[in-house]
Amino acid sequence: MSLITSVINCRFQLGSYTVDRTDPQAGRYCEAVTDLTAALELDPTYAWALGTRGQAHQQAGRYDQAVTNYTAALEINPTYAWVLASRSQAHRQAGHREEARTDVEQATETHPADLGCAFEKLMLETVEGRFETFREQWRQLLTSSVSPQDEPGASYLRLFRALLIDPGNGVPEATAGVLATHPGDGDIADVVRYLTELSVLEGGVGERARQCHGLIVGPRASS
Repeated sequence: MSLITSVINCRFQLGSYTVDRTDPQAGRYCEAVTDLTAALELDPTYAWALGTRGQAHQQAGRYDQAVTNYTAALEINPTYAWVLASRSQAHRQAGHREEARTDVEQATETHPADLGCAFEKLMLETVEGRFETFREQWRQLLTSSVSPQDEPGASYLRLFRALLIDPGNGVPEATAGVLATHPGDGDIADVVRYLTELSVLEGGVGERARQCHGLIVGPRASS
């Protein structure tokens, strides 16, 4: 598993399964939900399908349904770190900060080595205005090494480093790198959600997030 898959979980990829079967730019994940529901009708205890259906709902902005699916998956398999981190993200993006913190604290406590859980913890601290306090933890996370063959993962790390800890790298260049290695809209659907959260912040991080958001979303909105 690549580092970025761990850091951002498998959400950037929902992956090839959901992204390839939907139109994420229009928020249409119906086919994925239909297929996953069919799988669950055959096996209601299929925790992976519940978690992945939760991701499909989340990327479509249906946070309540996402949380319901994540919760059901965790009831079957409480060891799913990526599902717990995903539920924390869904709560946070829905504005339910208290629930998000409960989940992410549990996730980092029970899965201390999971980089996806660490990423969501740092995102929560950042959107709640504590970026400077956790800057060094961000640096440690985002300067982790990836496989030389994992250029898509490396491009994501470069982007978040440019946004958060090393603006000298250049947001336009880092954004172009992500777009070049992930040409499909679905591949970057989740990074756009992170950018939306970061864009409301004051200071350099918010400015860079807004710049990156415009570079990604602008061309797609006009296409």
